[in-house]
Amino acid sequence: MLNSSRQLPLPTALSLLLLALPVLVQQYSSASPPSEVKTLTAAFLYNFMKLSEWPVEVADKDMTLCALQDAEYADELALLHGKKVHDKALYVKQLMQGDSA
Repeated sequence: MLNSSRQLPLPTALSLLLLALPVLVQQYSSASPPSEVKTLTAAFLYNFMKLSEWPVEVADKDMTLCALQDAEYADELALLHGKKVHDKALYVKQLMQGDSA
């Protein structure tokens, strides 16, 4: 395990992940069928949430993952609804364009 002084703060780590995700998906989308890429992306996000160290004020609550309802990954992310992240329930909230998260 990394020394805690060498770990990125959670907001920074999540921002980097969200910036890198489209590049990674686009890079491999030509090699894999789109459904496999979507499934792998949802699994990656779920495992990222499980392996992250969450701040105390977040760790005591259930987790909510928000996704746009018309996003191409919405169906795969919906399959994560009800799974556990650090013994807390994971809820997937489908948002419409313009909804507040």
